[in-house]
Amino acid sequence: MLRPRGDPLTQHHSDHGQTWRYVFTGPAHTYYVTAADEVIAKAVASGTQPTIHIYSRDPPGISVGRTRSVSEDVNLEEAAREGVIIVRRKSGGGTIYTDRDCLIYAVACPQKDFSPDSVFASFCPAIIKTLEGFGITCERKLPNDVTLNGRKVSGNAAAWSSGVTLAHGTIMLDGDVERMTRILGIKKPGYVTTVRAETGRLLPYDDVASSLANNLAAAFGANIESGSFTESETKEIERLVRERYSRDEWNYRY
Repeated sequence: MLRPRGDPLTQHHSDHGQTWRYVFTGPAHTYYVTAADEVIAKAVASGTQPTIHIYSRDPPGISVGRTRSVSEDVNLEEAAREGVIIVRRKSGGGTIYTDRDCLIYAVACPQKDFSPDSVFASFCPAIIKTLEGFGITCERKLPNDVTLNGRKVSGNAAAWSSGVTLAHGTIMLDGDVERMTRILGIKKPGYVTTVRAETGRLLPYDDVASSLANNLAAAFGANIESGSFTESETKEIERLVRERYSRDEWNYRY
């Protein structure tokens, strides 16, 4: 199982003074990062500081919403042939494909600090600001997408449970959009694109991740400090992988 790799200490200063933990995992297995996001939500529910987790899925992964039908959403034969890992997350929503060139963030924060509207109203501009820092101009498409040249390069979602908001989003730096279209049977091929396809530039993954973490926290007046999963969190991640996220009876239950 791939474990988090270190990231130099990154901090953003604001007037509010609240500090959020930033965990940079980088490319990692789909089961691992799915379990990790559940663990950070549990940690915040128990009273720990808000956490930003940034990663990508390697090998490529398909994340299925809690009640979605895998057989309806995914071309299973094509996914198996391509070596794409399928996982069912605990939160709702649709089915998405990502690979190692798609940057993914998860933010876990007390629900009282977030309203549903404030998540997208704050996080979509944070993504736009991040890309602007690399000279790329994007726009928000209501309610929860970010577009470049009129095509989607970022989608965002959020779930609320046990007094915690868990928000997720992507930045398609690069990636195999044709594979995504084949496996998911996307009805609007050509709408989803990548930053590289639109600009000819492959942005530095680690630098984009660090900038995004700063901008996500700053959207709510917070500082960030780089950290890692605690020993107990790591054990819980590994337990969830063993007992839930790697098991067919969970992933293919619908």
